[in-house]
Amino acid sequence: MIVHLETDASLHHGKGARRADGTWWAPAGAGVVIRTMQMETLAMFAVRLGDLGSTLLAEGLAHEFGLEQVVARGASGVRARTDSLDLVRLVSGEKSAPSPAIEELNERLSRIARRLDPYDLRWARSTHVVRRGDDTLSADALAKIASGVLRPRALPDGVRIESWAERGPLP
Repeated sequence: MIVHLETDASLHHGKGARRADGTWWAPAGAGVVIRTMQMETLAMFAVRLGDLGSTLLAEGLAHEFGLEQVVARGASGVRARTDSLDLVRLVSGEKSAPSPAIEELNERLSRIARRLDPYDLRWARSTHVVRRGDDTLSADALAKIASGVLRPRALPDGVRIESWAERGPLP
């Protein structure tokens, strides 16, 4: 089965803080929506990533979480989209990793991608809509929920909010 994967990340800059070393860190969240190729929703996740200092790292972690969920569901291939052109360029090899943490993340993404055929990651312009036409929450909205930027009155049935802390430390 080939599935469609939509991932996005959000950093809550209003709750961020400058650390002693001068770097800026903010609560980050990932949004992941997995659909059939006919666009029927299979799963939605809002994932708390913890405090991060890089949008590219947050986007990459969102994509990694999504790929892991796709593999866990037994998909043989994925057509994925992200609004992070830097992530697309990193994964395709057009851009080099700007830090060791992102280089390590890119290696993990490559290992997962090799298990999928096809693996197709494309850039798509961000729409910043809360809901898609089928009334499904967008990955953008789920990422904002996970980071604390957006506070919905209630989550639809089937949306899982997870914390990356359950998986261990971030890179």
